[in-house]
Amino acid sequence: MEAFQFKESTFFVFILPPIIFAAGYNLKKSNFVKNFGYITLYGVIGTLISFVVLSILIVFWNDTLHEPKSSMRLMTKECLLLASVLCATDTVAALSIVKEKPFPTLNSILFGEGVVNDAVAILLFHAVEAMILAEGGPKTNLK
Repeated sequence: MEAFQFKESTFFVFILPPIIFAAGYNLKKSNFVKNFGYITLYGVIGTLISFVVLSILIVFWNDTLHEPKSSMRLMTKECLLLASVLCATDTVAALSIVKEKPFPTLNSILFGEGVVNDAVAILLFHAVEAMILAEGGPKTNLK
């Protein structure tokens, strides 16, 4: 019996669009447009800064903790791929605390930043993945 495999394209084509549509449909558009500068700043610039900082830290600790020929050592490209996944912050906890009625501006900034942050993180992941695949795919440290 063959195991069920979930395809990435299924998620991006069939599951993600309704989630984003429902979120956008329920969003107060006036607050989103009014705070678009903050949303873009935190969603794009904040994610890129997070990616750079995480990349530096992951490469540093990878070099510090593992010998150059260690089987546990990640290649630099793998460190970048890991950083691209980790830079996607999740605002669900913050949104559950910051309710829309008492804090409409903060709620719209958090919600918008979460959506933009996820999109930027997906783009970063695909960019790093394409770079890895263009150079011949993942390679191993094992000899």
